Amino acid sequence: MAVKSMNTYTGHISALFLMHLYLRHRTLFPQPLFYIYSKATVLNGTRSSH
Repeated sequence: MAVKSMNTYTGHISALFLMHLYLRHRTLFPQPLFYIYSKATVLNGTRSSH
């Protein structure tokens, strides 16, 4: 139980951090690539929390 919630927490933190990096260095990241990557991260997070 604790591990599961910790996994979700870490996933949210890394997603927020990635979003922060993206907004900060928007010109360095091609938008479609980031969109695909964030989609994959969300899918990965939901898969590991189940």
